[in-house]
Amino acid sequence: MMFEPDGATRVFALPAGVDFAAELARVLGARLREQPPHELARVQVVTNTQRTARASGEAFEQLGDAASGGAGFAPRITTVTHLGALDPGVPPALDRLPRPLALLHLLD
Repeated sequence: MMFEPDGATRVFALPAGVDFAAELARVLGARLREQPPHELARVQVVTNTQRTARASGEAFEQLGDAASGGAGFAPRITTVTHLGALDPGVPPALDRLPRPLALLHLLD
């Protein structure tokens, strides 16, 4: 187990300029190295864009290929805009036009 179960959500960040997808795969792989392979499949990764989600999936695929020479497990990767599918309590994403208007309102 990566963490003791306490119900807390954990948020991690990387320094600017670091390849997020590659570093995420490397660090999670290292952290879970002593765990059974299926423990990685229990991890939920939330990214800000679909491009980052896709790159992260590819990085985990490359990590699995390098580690086992073939198939492996990957975490569940989703974007912030799809959080409602994971938790019904999350309000739906704003439409494309109201989003910038809401941000402008916050900046005033």
